[in-house]
Amino acid sequence: MRALVLLLVVAALAGCGSDGGGVAVPASSSPAERPTTGTETTSSPPPILLVSAAGTQRAVLGGYCAPAGESGSAALCIDTATVHPDLVSIVRPGEPVSIELAGAQVRKEGSVALRHLGCEGEALKQFSLTPGESATSWQVDLAPGEYELDVFAYFTLDGGGGAGDVSGALGLVVDETGEVAVEPGPPRRSDC
Repeated sequence: MRALVLLLVVAALAGCGSDGGGVAVPASSSPAERPTTGTETTSSPPPILLVSAAGTQRAVLGGYCAPAGESGSAALCIDTATVHPDLVSIVRPGEPVSIELAGAQVRKEGSVALRHLGCEGEALKQFSLTPGESATSWQVDLAPGEYELDVFAYFTLDGGGGAGDVSGALGLVVDETGEVAVEPGPPRRSDC
């Protein structure tokens, strides 16, 4: 029986980090501050950041596969339930912002799906992350309102620390007159 359970765990972990597509699902939260390094430990993925005139927002961490150990050859994979951002960056329509991987570069094309804040299902809009870069610039081309950016990226850590994938959720409020800031987001919507 123990051998069967171990076999099932190994099989489940083997699928994590595959390049087979699928939908990325975000999970736990972190403070809104720009880290000085890409990883807190060798098994942590790089933080996903939204940088705007309002400041820097750190994404709520979702599922990921990250290098484990000094060689970066093994991987720690975590799958999570869907979560939503706990912070929002208040920005102006047309403002340039960037989505960054701290301490890593996008290894191959990743994606950003924009939805109404707290809602799941089909994206209102999508765009790609730029391979080979740590930051992807985007001009906010949304009507005023509350949004969430669900990010999925394949990454390579700076300094040859290994590769993996990471997902996360960022909050965005597009407001023509409000004060730009990074602040706690409103509770999850029920009218999606």
